[in-house]
Amino acid sequence: MRFTARGSSMWPFIRDGDVLVVEPLEGGAVRVGDVMLYRTAVGRVMAHRVVRRTAQDGDVTLLIRGDGSEGAGDTVVPGDILGRVMWMERGGGAMRLDRWPRRMLARLWIGLWPVSLRFWRSLSAARRAVLSLLNLDRRPQ
Repeated sequence: MRFTARGSSMWPFIRDGDVLVVEPLEGGAVRVGDVMLYRTAVGRVMAHRVVRRTAQDGDVTLLIRGDGSEGAGDTVVPGDILGRVMWMERGGGAMRLDRWPRRMLARLWIGLWPVSLRFWRSLSAARRAVLSLLNLDRRPQ
């Protein structure tokens, strides 16, 4: 299944307008760092990252959260999972999300969250400010 991502909840890794390719799980284990397509408790379909996997007495629960979200995330059971996002297409190129270095970046992001999110937002704001200043410097006088 292919669909176009909408919104900014997975920023900076997945952006509004990226095309995502979802494959069925086919019995594969859900791992921390995977981006999953799932149905929320209120029936919405979302694509967010698994940030924690808990197994107790044979029951598995997943904590899933958007990379750009500051909230706690959704608690999901495997029956709510519709598939795993395997590919992301942007600007004519395609990238697998389940291969190194994307998996390592995802694990680092999760481990440092929410500091990673705040750092990235600050870095992006600084980049925009510098670009704005450079643009001002280039105006004819």
